[in-house]
Amino acid sequence: MLQGGPQQAVRHTLQSFRREAQAVRSRGSQPQRLYLHALERRILQKIGQTLGQMSKRQSAFKSPAIGALFQANKRRKADISKQYATRCKAFAERLELCAQEAHDLCEFKAAKAKSAIPGRLEANQRNLYFTKAIAPSSAALMSLPSAALTELV
Repeated sequence: MLQGGPQQAVRHTLQSFRREAQAVRSRGSQPQRLYLHALERRILQKIGQTLGQMSKRQSAFKSPAIGALFQANKRRKADISKQYATRCKAFAERLELCAQEAHDLCEFKAAKAKSAIPGRLEANQRNLYFTKAIAPSSAALMSLPSAALTELV
């Protein structure tokens, strides 16, 4: 890269393009000249925009307050991603625990059904249906702790 940074390199490229365009203009036909003129104008606009943006970015990083603001935003994004990862991990652990609890309840029901007195399982299921379907509608009158639900099974 040339001395002077990216702005100097862009200017050098533009100068070489102008030299080549001038050579084509002197030897080329009218449509070629018009096309080159339009192309040069578009390139100049893009280069001007790029140089303006580069100078804004460079001055922003030279300014300590804005540079600190960029760094703070970078740290904040990193913190947010860490918090999100932590929450996802906790959610996955809760899902695992819920799945394990559901599996344990199914095993518990199966063990109870094997050792239950005939007719008692149906009564327990009716009681369980009552507590799951009817009792929540009258929760203001009767609130059952979660331990009571497992005892009814």
